[in-house]
Amino acid sequence: MRWWAPAIEEGGQLDVELVVSYIGGAMLMGASLVWAMLRVADLRPSKLICGGVILVGLAARLILIGSVPVLEDDWYRYLWDGAVVATGTDPYAWAPAEAVGEGGGRDDKSAKETSELSCLREIAQEYTPYPQRINYPLVKTIDPPVAQVGFGLAASLKPFSLDAWRLILLG
Repeated sequence: MRWWAPAIEEGGQLDVELVVSYIGGAMLMGASLVWAMLRVADLRPSKLICGGVILVGLAARLILIGSVPVLEDDWYRYLWDGAVVATGTDPYAWAPAEAVGEGGGRDDKSAKETSELSCLREIAQEYTPYPQRINYPLVKTIDPPVAQVGFGLAASLKPFSLDAWRLILLG
């Protein structure tokens, strides 16, 4: 699945053979998971079984380091929110569209709000594709504060890095 992802994510016209092979691979992985769950359920609990499950789980996550998510774009919001949190700005105060100058905005901005918005616009210009690819860019974030802390930690490791976010989740 990791090797198919870049070809699908690049956009443009998709090759039917590629899509069918991707779906077939996903179905094979799902069937393997069901088979493994049924087999593990029949085994007596032991440290070896527990260790094996943990190792397989870690390996499955480590394989994805460096890959591009397919058919999913929520991570653009996560990385954007992380960058906002890392600057010390309240992620609940501004919608991504406001940072790129599209969201109507407020007419009676205070000096602090103007400063925050100009900081967000600088981030949006430096990391151009991210705010434009966020679903519902006119909506302020809905992710809870604990998630925002995780997003901010990932941004402090490396701004706009999906792998940094994955390492935070792995931790």
